Amino acid sequence: MRPNRRQFGATAVRLASVTAAAATVCALWAGTASAATASVTRHSTTTTISISPKSVDSASYVTFSARVRSSGGARARGTVTFKWRNESLCTGRLAYGATHCRVLVAGIGRFAIRGYYSGNATHKPSVSGRSYFSIHRAPTATKITNAPDGTVVSGGAFTFHVSVSSPPGVLAPFGTAVVSPTSPTGLPFSKYGCDANIVRGKGSCTIHPPAYGIITYKATFQGNPVWKGSTYAGPYDLAVQNATKTTIAATSTTAGAVTLTTTVYAMGADITGGTGTVTFYIGTSAGAVEPVTGCAAELLTAFDTTTGDNTVTCTGNADLDGLPAGNYYISAVYSGDPVNEGSNSNPPTEITVG
Repeated sequence: MRPNRRQFGATAVRLASVTAAAATVCALWAGTASAATASVTRHSTTTTISISPKSVDSASYVTFSARVRSSGGARARGTVTFKWRNESLCTGRLAYGATHCRVLVAGIGRFAIRGYYSGNATHKPSVSGRSYFSIHRAPTATKITNAPDGTVVSGGAFTFHVSVSSPPGVLAPFGTAVVSPTSPTGLPFSKYGCDANIVRGKGSCTIHPPAYGIITYKATFQGNPVWKGSTYAGPYDLAVQNATKTTIAATSTTAGAVTLTTTVYAMGADITGGTGTVTFYIGTSAGAVEPVTGCAAELLTAFDTTTGDNTVTCTGNADLDGLPAGNYYISAVYSGDPVNEGSNSNPPTEITVG
């Protein structure tokens, strides 16, 4: 009963016997009334046991039941101990000749159990025949429980939360779940994957991925002698984004020909083909800038391979060219996209149009 590292017996959880003693003494009185001397005869007994259920998932409960019949007129009292080989699993106290107790079992295999009636002053002990039951590994279901799809800035920390469930009546699993990328292929596990320690069906692990884009993940509970393995294939997508920095400058402040240029640095990446856009802002005070009409949601148009800067220019704009001479404040906001975080140039920059 020990194969496959089963935990059955000494490490099993034992709840309690659920019966209480209640029996009358069986006694045969010998001699005449004048002798006033009594002697007790111990009756022989027969013990039978049953097991329910006969087939169980590991890490669930099994109920052992016993009945002790007496050759005399009175019911036997005492205890019945259920054993596998020489290992005691649980003990129940007889009430009306019957008892039962529950045991939490773990392991794999088919096992033979006997019931050992203790006997008492009026009844002899007895041993039941063998009764069999089987334990098999419990099935599981694994899932990444983060909100649908995740986002993390390149090099930042992202924590996966994983649940591993088991059927009703089976204890929540313990073990290890491996969270690993499936697409694109070839990503190193050391940078993009992690192992979650599962305790009572829940666990988490953290990665610090470098920039790559949209990554699809799976989670695999590896299983062990108690629980079967299982895999969550999702899809679960993680967007690893470039950190960005947005700046703005007035490349021309001549009245009637004002030009604004925004630069977005995305860790040296060329993001001109992305969906992220830039909106230009201007106002007469730092706290009251408004979008420049005609210069909102502008796509980045140029990439400098030397500096890694992505730029877009707002020029020939009627609002800018119509500004009277004076001081103004300008700023820009980059919206970001699935693989680039958003950023802005705050605080606004002061310029003089003249």
